[in-house]
Amino acid sequence: MKKKITVIGVILIAILLVGGGYLFHAHKAEEKPLEQTSKKTEKKLEKPDEDRVLKHADFEIIDNYNTHGKEIVVAGNGWQHFDVNSIDESIFDKYASRIKRHKYYLYMASLAPNKNLNWILNNAKLHPESTYVIAGESLGDRSGIEKLGNVVAIGYARDSEARALMKYCKAFLFPSTYEGFGIPPMEALCMGAEIVLGDIPVLHEIYKNAATYVNCHKPDVNIDELLEKNKVSDEAVQNVLSSHSWDRSAHIIAGIMDKYAE
Repeated sequence: MKKKITVIGVILIAILLVGGGYLFHAHKAEEKPLEQTSKKTEKKLEKPDEDRVLKHADFEIIDNYNTHGKEIVVAGNGWQHFDVNSIDESIFDKYASRIKRHKYYLYMASLAPNKNLNWILNNAKLHPESTYVIAGESLGDRSGIEKLGNVVAIGYARDSEARALMKYCKAFLFPSTYEGFGIPPMEALCMGAEIVLGDIPVLHEIYKNAATYVNCHKPDVNIDELLEKNKVSDEAVQNVLSSHSWDRSAHIIAGIMDKYAE
């Protein structure tokens, strides 16, 4: 019985890790690349890659909880909760003078260090000709946003408004330095947005060649030029979207629970 409880506990740990990324109560400036993971940790990962959802999550659980790879099952997230047909375009009327369809970059605001708001602000400073729409919590004087004329902080956006902003943005920006999974880019992807992500292992593992990647610590890039050079195919996007669903995650979890309930 003790073994069964331990294994189920590890499953729950895996779910928490992928869902939020804050399980270890620490903000990391940079994730450890997969190739730098210890040989000891790699040896513990006895299951083949195709049987796991997130290899990087396996590494982190092993390193932090001193467990074994064969005890870990990571069920990823999905995007089907996002009603792609429920769109409120009135947000463009509200900000008619500042937000034009297909003429802005979108960022969902957060002051959490790993979300890397500074990257957005520093990139905006370097490109005053571009418009950056920041939606989410009120950031106020703590962020420096109010000093940038090309940044439009709209505060909290309802889900239907967020979907409209994702649908019509030039790109959805997500220069995160640390994630458990990274759901917002998946939501943006299902709305047809191009996504620009932080160049960290877990995001590569999930989004593969369906995204454009940037150095999380070097905001001095021209996003338009990067997008022009990195043409993402519809096939790449569909491969990512079809690989992640809540049904798939539920089947994985239910299967493991059934196995150890016997």
